[in-house]
Amino acid sequence: KAATQLVAEHGVAGTSLDSVEGTVVARMGDTLTLADDLVYHPGQFGLRFDRQVTVTVGTGTTVTEAGASGAFSIEDISVGQQVQLFGTLGTASAGSATLDATSGSAQLMPTSVVGTVISTTGNLVTLNLQSLAGRPPSSFDFAGTGSTQDATATAYTVALPAALSAATLGTGLPARFSGFVTPFGSAPPDFTAASLVSYAQTRALLQVRWPAPGVTDPFATLTGTELLISQATLQASAQDGIRIASVVLNPSTLSAGLQIDPDTSAMNPQFAIGHLKSRKVDSFGTFGDFVTALTTELNGTNEALQVLADGPYDATTGVFSADQMVVLTND
Repeated sequence: KAATQLVAEHGVAGTSLDSVEGTVVARMGDTLTLADDLVYHPGQFGLRFDRQVTVTVGTGTTVTEAGASGAFSIEDISVGQQVQLFGTLGTASAGSATLDATSGSAQLMPTSVVGTVISTTGNLVTLNLQSLAGRPPSSFDFAGTGSTQDATATAYTVALPAALSAATLGTGLPARFSGFVTPFGSAPPDFTAASLVSYAQTRALLQVRWPAPGVTDPFATLTGTELLISQATLQASAQDGIRIASVVLNPSTLSAGLQIDPDTSAMNPQFAIGHLKSRKVDSFGTFGDFVTALTTELNGTNEALQVLADGPYDATTGVFSADQMVVLTND
């Protein structure tokens, strides 16, 4: 197998230099703040975990990028970037760890971005950021990242190379990118992707739960072809979400409510009504039979506690196509 990466000299963890590996959550000048760090100090405590380490870099810091050749500098280390730095460990006055890497080195490592797609224009994707390097957007201070505009979690921009196409992405649906953060002070774009995973065709899981005793009229529309949960009813729930991969969408933001239709392409659809108090389950093979029984069940006296459904979701139209669905009632 051919080697894809070679690290030599002072860049090798475990030699005479200390090292810190983590995610840059803020940068001010040549001072980096890293969070959730693996810290290595040869000859003493070995490997340990620190919540936060302050790192100083300078013109003497050698910078490389995993899997790439070419010239890199400390400006390539920006907020959100996963990085391993080598230098000399110290302790700040407050007791937190520091690393002086001004005569050391830094290696940029592939970083992941997960978000829901707001729009695509050419090779540029704008996301509502869900996580960066596995951390929530609230962890980051993006001050100083931009030349004209700093990165922002509600409109995080990802540039795609010619080899990647945005055609597979779905507006309002999750996507995952791997690559490297744009050099500090150079955004937008905020990130350059080397790979992408689209979840536009991924099945979704719907869960809506109302506090006991439940609601007597959960569906504003209840027909053999459509169920509709209004926005007000969704907002009255104790929990509501549409999970696609690792991302949870909030259906209560849909002004027209959440429409649930039968998935007509399903090979073996399954629908059921669960009865909490009697501990019985009624199963149905068609959506029409399910709705007929549900209409009788929700007669103004019995309450619905929970709706669970599985199937494709179209975020553009707000339609959930269910091929498996359960309504739990409080009877």
